[in-house]
Amino acid sequence: MDAEAADVYDAGILAKCPVDPNPSCAQANQCGQNDNTASQCPGCVPYNYLMCETARCEERERLSGGDVYTLLLPVTSAIAAKSFTGHVIGNITSGGNTLTCADVYAPGWSLLEPCYNIVDARRYGDVKMGDVYRLPFSQLVSGFHALFVVHAYSEEGAMGTRIGISCTEWDIGPRPIEPMAVNVPGDMMRVL
Repeated sequence: MDAEAADVYDAGILAKCPVDPNPSCAQANQCGQNDNTASQCPGCVPYNYLMCETARCEERERLSGGDVYTLLLPVTSAIAAKSFTGHVIGNITSGGNTLTCADVYAPGWSLLEPCYNIVDARRYGDVKMGDVYRLPFSQLVSGFHALFVVHAYSEEGAMGTRIGISCTEWDIGPRPIEPMAVNVPGDMMRVL
């Protein structure tokens, strides 16, 4: 472990954001290429192509467009969703905390925390009622433990009120030689 990383651990605190006074990074958006197309995706937040984990920028190879992780999202009939947004978040924050779905389901949790490593954001609009929805994600960074966080909306186009939430943890593997498709069994959407 280098001296800079040791400072974070020696502080005795792993937090959402770095506690070291001079971290290599404090947020993923300080590590390089960011995607700010959230303006084209109501309900989405900007995401990053690199991660800031425990105050250090982590560069991982990106998956190709043919490497698709499809979240199979069950939705209870109590949620009349008309659209969804989906975010993929790394489970290690820029301060070294481990993020779990239990955290996501806790009252007051928000995607707007700047120390989360959000690596993808998608809108799935204008859905038809069904029991299980297929929500594909591609071109993610590879080799990390991910949280797939999906919000349901009362209106088409990810507009209106957030009426449901689902979180699923899954390991994103290394970039394969041949394109691959992975079905990820999602956690039942919960009413907000």
